[in-house]
Amino acid sequence: MGTVARRKSGTERPETFTSIWNEFERHHEKIRLHSVDSKYYGVSFGVAQDGSFDYLAGMAVGQVEETPAGLQIREVPAATYAVFACVVESIGQTYADIFEEWRSTSGYELDPTKLAFEQYPPAAETNAPVLIHIPIR
Repeated sequence: MGTVARRKSGTERPETFTSIWNEFERHHEKIRLHSVDSKYYGVSFGVAQDGSFDYLAGMAVGQVEETPAGLQIREVPAATYAVFACVVESIGQTYADIFEEWRSTSGYELDPTKLAFEQYPPAAETNAPVLIHIPIR
């Protein structure tokens, strides 16, 4: 459950995602009440024909009877993932390394039918890394 913003591929900038997460913070307490693990997730949903995608900033939740106004619930299907750890300040560089270097030498193929996402640690875990999950097959 979280806030969703439509983004266009290739236009991602750190300040764009800062604004998305700031919007999430406005709803944090409503979402936290339903959270199953206290972690935060940034999930990219599908690419439209114009190259845009939806980015959800949120938390994993259990069964919710009614979705609060301004929020959406989206499902992330199970998949096999390659997982990369980094500090939050190097997310962009880590993605570049994944797609420019790792992908061509890993022996894995990206699974375009599944979703990539970032898993951020609970706020109290200040030294824990961000985990980037890339679907593979």
